[in-house]
Amino acid sequence: MMRYDDGTPRRYYNPAEVAEVLGVTRRTVYTWIRSGILPAIKSGPKLWLVSEELLGTFERQSRARAQQIVAERAAPGREDPAPPEKQVAAPKPKSKARRR
Repeated sequence: MMRYDDGTPRRYYNPAEVAEVLGVTRRTVYTWIRSGILPAIKSGPKLWLVSEELLGTFERQSRARAQQIVAERAAPGREDPAPPEKQVAAPKPKSKARRR
């Protein structure tokens, strides 16, 4: 939990602080906010705030989802699908006439 300089607990975080807490970039935080993944309150024309409660909920849900994905991948008898083959476009033929 982050605190103000006077020691009181912080109740709202700006995107830079959220990025620091979660270990991601500010751009990622803004993407999550815009897409609705991370609930935030718009507090002015350029300022978004995330409450401490919602940040904690988001962090717990993210951690639980990550653990679920790891467990699914480690499940016995599960085979990883083959990676998709790359499709390479054929090169365009060069025209012989010179364009001006």
